[in-house]
This record gives sequence, structure tokens and C-alpha cells, in this order.
Amino acid sequence: MNTRKKNIYKNKSVLLSSDCTKNKKLPKEFNNIVNNKFKNLNFIKISVLITAKFGLINKTRSYENVKNKAIKLFKKQEKKLNIQKDYKVYFIDCSFKKNLESCINNIKTSNIVWVMGGDTFYLWYHLKNSKVGDLICNKVKENKILYVGCCAGAIVAGETLNPSYIARFYKKSYKFNLNNIYKQDFWNNLNNKKTFKFIKNKDILPHCKTKKSRVLNMYKNKTKMFCLPEYKPLIK
Repeated sequence: MNTRKKNIYKNKSVLLSSDCTKNKKLPKEFNNIVNNKFKNLNFIKISVLITAKFGLINKTRSYENVKNKAIKLFKKQEKKLNIQKDYKVYFIDCSFKKNLESCINNIKTSNIVWVMGGDTFYLWYHLKNSKVGDLICNKVKENKILYVGCCAGAIVAGETLNPSYIARFYKKSYKFNLNNIYKQDFWNNLNNKKTFKFIKNKDILPHCKTKKSRVLNMYKNKTKMFCLPEYKPLIK
């Protein structure tokens, strides 16, 4: 890799993907950033935020069941990453008080914060309510960590949560439709819909196959919708 490319990767702080497990280009870009951004580190710490997965808890899915499935999914992703440095992974959550102190301490000392997909509304409510979102945002803006966002984790990296509303408009499932949004009254305040803004003036729509999709055509807003395809990561 030439010097110019190395310098480019050194200053990257955000890596977004629709599906972090299936995205074949993600491991290469992930390692390009890690090996240049953290060139002088022999060991890196990775905090995996599994909060969005807990929005899927219901009568048949317990806390432990959801947690174990989230860990299993990341380990599947981890194998494909083929990380070239010594590292350790910590699984964190900001939606339960008993987990909050550990979550904050881990983020403060991590090099990478990996935000898994799941229920976007559940994820953003707890990121905002716990102030963990502020902590992550500040560390990204200071170029101190690499933020990896998968699906819901990618959506909250944009300007607003609007893509989640639009996506649910087409969902027929009970869990992911407009009538079943977590803490619905909370979203009446427009400020609560504003997310990290890592990608300026763009809302992130994961699993978007084409820029000509009907979802994008119906999106009439000053903020542009960015079509995040299935197999191409977005780097900033």
C-alpha cells in the first residue's frame, strides 16, 4: 500500500455496512483502517455494543437468549475479519442499568466500538438516554476510535432516524412496523430523531439495492438519503 493510501486510512473513523457478516469487502477495509490508524499499537481493544439486539426480546426470547445469539453472530463476523493485531473483545450494553458502568468504562478505553444491528429505535433511545451516544460521538470526532456500524448501527451514524420510519412503512411483521415503535412518545420530539451525524447531511438506508428504489423516490427531505448497498461498505 502506498504512502498516500496509508495516510487516508489513518484518518478514517467510521466504517458502515448493511450486513457486516456477509459484506466481503468489509474485512479488507477494516484491516486497512486498523493497521494504519493504530499502527503504533501492539494490542487493540474492541467493544461490541449489542444493545440493538435487546429490542428483539419478547415472550420467546429471553435476555440471555438474545445476548448469546448476538455474541455468536459477532464471533462469526470476527472469524472473517482476520484481525492482524493482538486484541480482545468485550460485549457491552447501555439499555440496562446493571450494564451501564461497564459499558461506559469499556468505551472509554477501547480503540474500536462495533455497533451491531437490531431494533434501531431501541438502540438510539438508550444511546441517547444513557449519554453513551455522547461519549461515542466525542471519541469519533476526536479521531480516537474506529466506529463500525452494522445495519441499525449504520443508520444512527447518519443525520436522523428517518430511514427507520420509511423502512418500517413496508414491513408487515409485527415487530418492525410503524405501529410498534419502541417508546413512541419519545420520538414526538424532533430533536430525539437526530442521530450521530458522522455522515454529514445524509440519512443512511441499509439494504438498499439501487439508487432508483421507491423508498428513495418517496423521500422528500432536505437531508439526502444515502443508499447503503449490501456488499459495499461506507468509509469516512
